[in-house]
Order: sequence, then structure tokens, then C-alpha cells
Amino acid sequence: MANTLSSRKLATRFISYSRNTKSIRTLACQIRKFSGQEDGGDQYSVSNDRTRSVIWPDEKMGPLNVPDLRFALPGNTGILGSTESDKNEPESIDILPEGNQQRHLTVVSQLISESDYLDPEDRPGTEMADYMIRKYFENAKVELIIQDCPDIILKDFKALFPDLSSSGKLTVVTITHRTKNDMSGWSQEVEEERDELLENFIDTAKEVCHLLKAHHYWCDFVDPSSGQPHFGPYTNTTFYETDERYRHLGFTIEDLGCCKVIYHKKWGSKVFVGSIFTTAPKEHLVMRDLLKNKD
Repeated sequence: MANTLSSRKLATRFISYSRNTKSIRTLACQIRKFSGQEDGGDQYSVSNDRTRSVIWPDEKMGPLNVPDLRFALPGNTGILGSTESDKNEPESIDILPEGNQQRHLTVVSQLISESDYLDPEDRPGTEMADYMIRKYFENAKVELIIQDCPDIILKDFKALFPDLSSSGKLTVVTITHRTKNDMSGWSQEVEEERDELLENFIDTAKEVCHLLKAHHYWCDFVDPSSGQPHFGPYTNTTFYETDERYRHLGFTIEDLGCCKVIYHKKWGSKVFVGSIFTTAPKEHLVMRDLLKNKD
């Protein structure tokens, strides 16, 4: 999974892609487990000083930690002082060597970041850039976007979540899954795929909410099947997948007469979309770490 930061007119959006929602769910669970927030800790960073003392809890502890040979003893500790080998030691050591595919995804992420989310008129005009972006999206099936809730619809969402404080901003996390079937029509295959993706989204959204609540932020998500908050009380306000307010979150809504359809900029109507809402700022380290998973 490669993560990108959109630029220019979409500078408020943080974007990442993966091949399935399970990777997001697993990452959220790992961050919550290794950050120690469930035990009441409130520190989520480690000093970058080479002679640093480790701040506990360290969210990188555990099997996902990038090993540091200077602090090889249990508890991420080591012997004070430097040796000749320390001076020649690389700054970081990857758990697994970065292969050609991951290097390509890193380059593509940079291209996407600098091309304003794949707008054709802004995209780098080289054949190699177009080829890499096309190959990248052949494998990308899930898009995760973290952005500030636009002020124009902020009041509506506060009505949707009565337990949300009336003050402060709101962050929206949208998870878009590219589907095999066109969601603008109905068939038995479409219904079965939607049921499977609905279950996957709910499981993922629950884990993300548990993670953010463990860091003392309010968080809830909308069940796409009912348009209602999952954790909050029932309201007369709903937010379905084809709600017009999705226009303000980067999607297109088209009225086909018999029904409305949501369109993704890259994947068209072959998408399933779900949204998570939280008071955690999008710049928070936990939020940014959700974009870093590589699967």
C-alpha cells in the first residue's frame, strides 16, 4: 500500500491506496495495541536524537518495529556511547528489503501527489509516468481519504450525530472499495458483493473507531445500509451512499431517474463507499499512520 499527499486545490486531503480493507483493519488494530493508549498513555512519538531515551509507550514496539542495532536489548535499550560501527550504520533498516514493485509504487505515489489526484490536464505527460500510474491502479482496490469536513455540510453531520459536541471541527475518513460489478444496476452478483463489502467496511470502521476512541477522540461511522450512526442514537437524519453531500467529499452523484448513483473519479460507478467521522485532527500521528500500511 502506497500513501500519497494530494496537492494544490486538494491540499487538505490525505490519500492512500491498498488492495483490501483487511490491511487497514489490521493496521488500526496494531497501532492500538502497540501504542499503549488503552492503558492510559498519551505519548505517541519517539525522539529522533541518536542518543535518545525512549519515550514509553512506543507505538513501534512489537514485530512491526524497525530494528535499531544501537538499541538491541529488551525494552529498546542499548549501551551509551558510540562505536566506529555506529558511525557507519545506516539510519534505518528495513524488515524486508524493498523490492522493485514497492519502489515503483513509491515513485507512482510521488507522481500522483504532484499531479493533483490524476487530473488528466495536470498529469505528467510522459509515457513512463502514464504506464506506471495505470499499472499501479490495476492493483489498487481500496482508497482511503482523510480530510476536514467542509464547513458547508458540517452542521448537517452534527445533526446526524447527537452525541457529538457542537463545537470544534470534524474529520471525515472515506473508504472506497473498487467493485467487480457496476453498482448502478442490480443483480444477484451485485447484491452479494455489496453484502460482503458492507461487512468488511463495518469491521474496518469499528477497528478504526476503537483506535481513535483509545486516544480519547470521539468517533463514529455511518452504516451504509441504514444511513444511521453505528454507535450513536437513532436520528431522523440519514447519510446514504448516494447522498448529495458526498459531492463535497470528492465524489459525483448522478440522478438516473429511477435511482441515484455515486461515481468515483477513477473507478466510475464500480465502487462501494463508507464514511467514518471523528474529532481527531487529520494531522494527528495516528491518522497519518493509517495511511502508511503496505500490503
